[in-house]
Amino acid sequence: MRFRVVLIFLFLILGTRLFFLQVIQYERCRRLSEETRLILMPLRAPRGKILDREGKILATSVPGFSVFVERGITRNEIELLSELSGVSVEEMKKRMERGGNPARVLSKVSPEVISGIAEKKEMLPHVRIDIEPMRYYPLGPISSHFLGYVAQISEEELSTFRGYRMGDKVGKKGIERFYEEYLKGKDGARYLEVDAKGRIIGDMPEREIPPRPGHTLILSISRDLMEHAYEWMKPYAKGACVAINPNTGEVLLYISKPGYDPHPFETGISPEEWKKLVTDTLSPLWDRVSRGGYPPGSVFKIITALAGLEKGILTPETEFLPCEGSMWVGNRKFLCWSRHGKLDLYGAIVQSCDIYFYQVGLRLGVKEICDFSRKIGLSGKTGIDLPDEGESFIPDIEWFNRRYGRRGWGKGNACNLAIGQGEILLTPLKIACIFSGIVNGGLVPVPHLLLKVVDEEGKTVYEYTPSFHRLPVKKENLEFLVHAMEGVVEEDKGTGILARIDGIRVGGKTGTAQNPHGEDHSLFVGFAPVEHPEIVVVAVLENAGHGGSHAAPLVKKIIEYHLSLDKEE
Repeated sequence: MRFRVVLIFLFLILGTRLFFLQVIQYERCRRLSEETRLILMPLRAPRGKILDREGKILATSVPGFSVFVERGITRNEIELLSELSGVSVEEMKKRMERGGNPARVLSKVSPEVISGIAEKKEMLPHVRIDIEPMRYYPLGPISSHFLGYVAQISEEELSTFRGYRMGDKVGKKGIERFYEEYLKGKDGARYLEVDAKGRIIGDMPEREIPPRPGHTLILSISRDLMEHAYEWMKPYAKGACVAINPNTGEVLLYISKPGYDPHPFETGISPEEWKKLVTDTLSPLWDRVSRGGYPPGSVFKIITALAGLEKGILTPETEFLPCEGSMWVGNRKFLCWSRHGKLDLYGAIVQSCDIYFYQVGLRLGVKEICDFSRKIGLSGKTGIDLPDEGESFIPDIEWFNRRYGRRGWGKGNACNLAIGQGEILLTPLKIACIFSGIVNGGLVPVPHLLLKVVDEEGKTVYEYTPSFHRLPVKKENLEFLVHAMEGVVEEDKGTGILARIDGIRVGGKTGTAQNPHGEDHSLFVGFAPVEHPEIVVVAVLENAGHGGSHAAPLVKKIIEYHLSLDKEE
């Protein structure tokens, strides 16, 4: 009898447990069973395309082979995979630690490596080959500085980027980073069925969730203009060239030379490749357009002239002591590049006379030159839609005191600043923006690369509206400077005659910036047509020499080509 009671009691316990597991805990047990039986493989969403203003591709996604490893992979499998791929065992383990499950350990794998892995599939049960979207940049190094690149998300970024997993890729620089939210898309999911030993049996297509691609960005950049300008810059190892529409702030051209190949970063750049990049004396990782601070050279004479006109110490007819090739300031001799004789302000700008502008600088003084430069917005950033823009530098009196001591600076500094030498450093992008404001009547545009964002159905998600800040100066002073800059190109004695274009009124200003590390930098700012400017171009060619001899002809070609494109449209 007691035995029957015990037996019944045991059956009751067992029945209760079965009821609890099969009925009350059914959903939980089913989920655990499914999780044991199934492996979730993310289906990576293709990043959105990046197109130029004519709809030509600047960045897109293409299919590429990737290799993933699952938990439980053995040492022998890792060693074999290392042997087949050429990636060290140590590096393979690092990638496994950074990844999820399964972890991506190889990207953009060559067909030869894929064939080798496929041939030894039986020896690699925890290794899986998959196809996923990879980033492709048709212009390569030409567009690297404004487009940026993508790479695997870091642990630090996981704490700030919502909705990402270890192993995901994100934009790291440039447009790819700035507009990550639009470009990233939404990953799908794919389920793989495994047996009790964790070996993959097959796919479950009925449970697949398709990915949604990211939005398409349409930029103001002209791909054709980029390719031509880069070709024209071939004779020069280092430099920057940027062009904007002064009426909207649209960036038409953005070249920092040299660039770098953005593709290796996506798959994980090797220590050897990275070392080569960071030790390269040409500094290919440095964005010279928005981060490069250059002495503006004689380009700055336009700012000095504007300051003098605004302060009332100059008129267009003002004359100073004639230029005899040099002048003494205290016990220091200041030189000019030629003997210009007696000039008014118009002639001094056209012929870029240093002696004339030394005298303007002495009348303005260091404080007035720097204060006026900050007042019109020459310091700081432009506000371009890029994540790592640098700042132009305009010193103040406190800075001079700290740097040289209260008695260590004075009239000589004023002379240097007046002709764009010395302590003022401007980015090519900042120069382009300020000159856009000068030539369009006083509205300085905020430069912008993005025109609009469209979804996969072609519907506009976002459209850029131009924004400006007004120059606090008189319109007649701007009109005079535009007239004088046209003379720089069109007058026979002008320093920018190599920027002339038949049938088009071109204005500009040459600059030759002294460089303590070698040959002078060649600068030129050009705009056209003078009557209603559609493009402002700034070129800085490092160690190239005189601005009128090198940068001016380059700017001429860019303006001519751009205006010819407009006519075709």
